[in-house]
Amino acid sequence: MKHATRPATLFVAVLLALPLALATASAQEDPMPSGVYEDPQGRFTLPLVGDWTRVETAGPVGQFTLADPPLDLFAGALESDDLEAGVSAALGFIGIDAAALSLRDTVPLPPWTAYFYSLGDGQGVTVAGQERDGTTYVLIMTGDEAVTSAPPPQVMETIAGFAFVESGPQDGPLAYEDPQGRFSFPLSGDWTQIETDGTFARFALADPPLDMHIVAVESDDLEAGLDAALEQIGVDPSALTATIAGESFGPWFVFGYVLGDDQGVIVLAQVRDDTTYAIIGTGRADVVNRADPPADVLPTIAGFAFTGQEAELPTTVEGFEAYVDGFVGDVPPGLSVAIALGGDVIYANGFGLADGPRGTAATADTVYQWGSMTKMVTVTAIMQLVEQGLIDLDAPISDYLDYFPVEYPITTLQLLNHSAGLPENDIGFRFFNLDGEPVPDPDLAAREYVAGFTGPIFEPGSASAYANPHILLIGQIVAEVSGQPYADYVREHILAPLGMENTDFTYSSEAMIADAAAHAIPATQAEAFMAAVDEVWEFGDAADLIRETDDRYAWLNRYNTGAAYGGLKGPPSEAARFMQMHLNGGELEGVRILSPESVALMQEIQLSTAGEPLPISLGWFVVDDAEHPYVEHAGGGPGIRSLMRLYPDDGLGIVLMSNAAGYDDLPVMEAAANVVFTMMEGN
Repeated sequence: MKHATRPATLFVAVLLALPLALATASAQEDPMPSGVYEDPQGRFTLPLVGDWTRVETAGPVGQFTLADPPLDLFAGALESDDLEAGVSAALGFIGIDAAALSLRDTVPLPPWTAYFYSLGDGQGVTVAGQERDGTTYVLIMTGDEAVTSAPPPQVMETIAGFAFVESGPQDGPLAYEDPQGRFSFPLSGDWTQIETDGTFARFALADPPLDMHIVAVESDDLEAGLDAALEQIGVDPSALTATIAGESFGPWFVFGYVLGDDQGVIVLAQVRDDTTYAIIGTGRADVVNRADPPADVLPTIAGFAFTGQEAELPTTVEGFEAYVDGFVGDVPPGLSVAIALGGDVIYANGFGLADGPRGTAATADTVYQWGSMTKMVTVTAIMQLVEQGLIDLDAPISDYLDYFPVEYPITTLQLLNHSAGLPENDIGFRFFNLDGEPVPDPDLAAREYVAGFTGPIFEPGSASAYANPHILLIGQIVAEVSGQPYADYVREHILAPLGMENTDFTYSSEAMIADAAAHAIPATQAEAFMAAVDEVWEFGDAADLIRETDDRYAWLNRYNTGAAYGGLKGPPSEAARFMQMHLNGGELEGVRILSPESVALMQEIQLSTAGEPLPISLGWFVVDDAEHPYVEHAGGGPGIRSLMRLYPDDGLGIVLMSNAAGYDDLPVMEAAANVVFTMMEGN
């Protein structure tokens, strides 16, 4: 069976959380299962994740194709400071007349704008674009409308890896690739590449002053190879005084030295296939040999990968924590983890800073925005009403929402598995508010959405396309049927019974405010973010969202968003209680929230009208072909990245929550799970 490995259909969340991938590309096909594309003009880079085939083109818009599902990805940059004109020009370049398209929706996703089009005969076009420094950057997907509205995992992961090549101190590439093709590594931060004789690579940091050398010498003897590597960069091994003698650091061995009165040398070395690889840092001893390396060093080292090498996952708690410490503090500033197993929370910890400017450390009790993880609480709420016989999953939603047009017999079940075909819109940016101000009315939001609804984007039940309005309407069904506002219902029937005292839809207590994370977006995106929000926000001035800005981030004031589809905030330590309830068949500490049958149904694979498996069950994204099958749901948004995963067969639940996007949380999830499974296998 084919399944989405995470909310891959959430094109909107990807664009909210991450920059967009752009490339240039022609009539001769070049199979490219993976790799990194570098813009010839040096403006951006693009990873190609999955089985892409590159189609070479001669102009400013390139093309990549997928065979399964069939999809064409066009990407490029055109000189235009007018976004709509630039998008039209890009469409024209690939042979699509913009006038022939039917625009279904336009969604501002700062700093991008997404355009969803129909092309007739079941074909669709999705475009994301932004204007930057007089250039319009675009990503265009063409193919079946259900696919272009719900991009597969390869597309999402490719988008996630996009990075502009910034001007400034970083003169080198964003990623270094060994000329002989043996390895590569990212350059996190303001590294400058220094010219050498070609036998090794050298990079420099200005602040703090540090040089990094990458050397590979033919030697299957680590000590001999290490000496040769040092000599290669001009350091006499006999002049060094050892301070660290070969301590293990994953696959590497660490050696530290003092050179003269105030200089230091630190080396990470390993032998692979009769070659010794060495990463050598040189500079002042107080910089090189300090216990906490500069922020740009650990992510760069951690990203070192041999060509074709699969990531080696940690197997111990110490290894996991070293892995997370290697990137947290940079992107994201803070991250917290909670792990539940067999009825107990076996691990809860925080890394980095919950609030950078204020120096507040992240903990397992830090209050983060849940983002779309909230949807699983909403699905839980409606399943309670199903159990009471108040809702029929197969009945049309017009039975519960009298303002929904009866000519579209969309069912509650189709809302839950996102097969109703509801188009996405800008609701996430319109119906939110600064904390402490009146909360926008979800009934108004739902009615306004329905008033503009002109029909599903595909035959309901035939496909699955993730979109927030599905769960917005589910929340209003909960309110209409229960007779309580949605948020009040959830507080009374889910949060309070589970003892989730510091989880709510607003920062409703002094404890929540005291433990609140400051969510952040890149400072370089702040201006575009505010401009896009101001275009649609009806309840305030976008500038008020920014609390303060430093050289890296714009730190946001506390804010609230649409309750049912993304409004919860709370600590991972309490999110773990929600996971425990689901892992325990709907019960926690003697309090029953759902029946075991409802919990199982929520995790059950749903089928399309053609009998094909859908990637989304009742809210959960299902992956049943992994060694350890799981269900999960992610959350995203301005300064939000969260992920909740359950392994029902193993009784394991893991939740990750952070205060910024722009990083890949899937490896973190896999690393945490691998530690637990390793421990379980060894009892």
